[in-house]
Order: sequence, then structure tokens, then C-alpha cells
Amino acid sequence: MVENPDKLKRRYESAPSGPGVYIFKDPKGKPLYVGKAKNLKARIGSHLANSAAKTARGAALLKRAANIEFIRTDTEKEALLVEDRLIKRLKP
Repeated sequence: MVENPDKLKRRYESAPSGPGVYIFKDPKGKPLYVGKAKNLKARIGSHLANSAAKTARGAALLKRAANIEFIRTDTEKEALLVEDRLIKRLKP
């Protein structure tokens, strides 16, 4: 299902546990999804879990994703602001 599950798993394993923003990208680097989290590692893990793949939207995201980038922030509020700016700029 996932184009490169090992790469996504490695990115998940290197994710910090604090607040921040994550971006799922396709093989060409185009953003597919931008999200925020109070715990990046836990939130990205929930996307990669089997239960996320059961929804049509989750399955489509995982099928197209080739990489995950994350931006660590100091607070959840900062993550919300960064997420908002990225969504407006990147238009995933």
C-alpha cells in the first residue's frame, strides 16, 4: 500500500515527541497533507497504524506518501500558527 513503508517508518522513528507540524509528501516532494500535533511521534504513528488505513482518506494518503517532514515547535499554539501558514502557502 505505502510506496516506501521503510522510509516512512524511519521518519516516524526519528520524529520528536513534542509539539509541531508534519507534512506528508509524495515521491516528487509535493505536499499531500499538513497537520499539527501536541506529540508529533504519537500523531504520525496514528496515521501509519493499520486503523488509519481503514478509512478511504487515510488509505489514499498512505498510498501516495513517500516521505514525512516535521517541524518542531515550542508550543501547541505555535504549531497551530505554523500549520495555518503552511496550509495557505502549500495548498496540499
